[in-house]
Amino acid sequence: MDELRDFLKLMAKPTVAIFVIVFLLILVRGLLDRYLGEKHNRAYRRLIMCTVTIFSLMLFVFALPNEQNLRGQVVGLVGILLSGAIALSSTTMLGNALAGVMLRSVKSFRPGDFINVNGFRGRISGRGFFHTEIQSDDRDLTTLPNLFLATNPVKVTNPSGTVIKTQVSLGYDESRLKIEKLLLEAADKAELNDPFVQILELGDFSVLYCINGVLMDSSKFLSSQSKLNAMVLDSLHEADVEIVSPTFMNTRNVNDQKFLHNSAPTPEEARIDKMPKDPETVIFDKAMQAEILEEQKNQIAEITAECEKLKEQIKNASDKEEKESLTELMKSREKRILKLKRRIIRMTEKIQNGK
Repeated sequence: MDELRDFLKLMAKPTVAIFVIVFLLILVRGLLDRYLGEKHNRAYRRLIMCTVTIFSLMLFVFALPNEQNLRGQVVGLVGILLSGAIALSSTTMLGNALAGVMLRSVKSFRPGDFINVNGFRGRISGRGFFHTEIQSDDRDLTTLPNLFLATNPVKVTNPSGTVIKTQVSLGYDESRLKIEKLLLEAADKAELNDPFVQILELGDFSVLYCINGVLMDSSKFLSSQSKLNAMVLDSLHEADVEIVSPTFMNTRNVNDQKFLHNSAPTPEEARIDKMPKDPETVIFDKAMQAEILEEQKNQIAEITAECEKLKEQIKNASDKEEKESLTELMKSREKRILKLKRRIIRMTEKIQNGK
């Protein structure tokens, strides 16, 4: 009987510790399901659950009925194992985390921006603690570690306007002034600002021209590039300027015959030319949603700052009518904030679900 009593006394603390640990894990799991959801923020869920599990393990070790020296050895062994695991994995993890903090503080780019880094090109569609996601021009998503972005030159397309260009090689028999005029006309038709022409190379059989222009809305980069190419073709064809490879011109006897496109489009070509061309909405759909989401968060911050000023004005207002007017204005701003927050929640769920 005494042995049973001693055994129960020894197992009392571990039993209580087990119940406490089970209750703690269930409680944390329920809170995570309530505030983070089942499918979203998985990285944060795993980090929190890992921390709680380690804490529970230490609690159970301290509750074991061991001698003080043995308990200290067990705790030391667990600490060594955890330190080794953290040391092996923290080099990349910590580097990416610090790089993420640095990139956010520098603010060199934001969601929706075009970036080009070491051969990877696309629009920012998401930013995490350890990585940055870009959506490339084939609509696929690429995840780049923050440390990679911090250690490589990142080219960011200027959102206020960028230069687009296209090159064309033409024969020496065409007047330079005529070609430059046609290329400038093509840039005007492509709705580019401040166009200019460069002569990049005087080759053995042709001259390499480059037409440049400023695109004010850089989000239309792809469609504007295609439009510029199309306008260059149309301008040169309409002026009866031959566009053909130098190899072809110098290896066949064509008897001075020019190979030109028929300027009169077929009904099918005319129909296609009038179709709306806006590939960015299809290619960069997630990046555009992320950009809108970031803008809405900035609006909330601005309206919140405005509400703080209104509170001070209401507090210092002496006139009753002025105070009521300011109060109504603040209520409308608070409703606007609530509406934006609901919209952000819906859009965040839409982005995370890949819709």
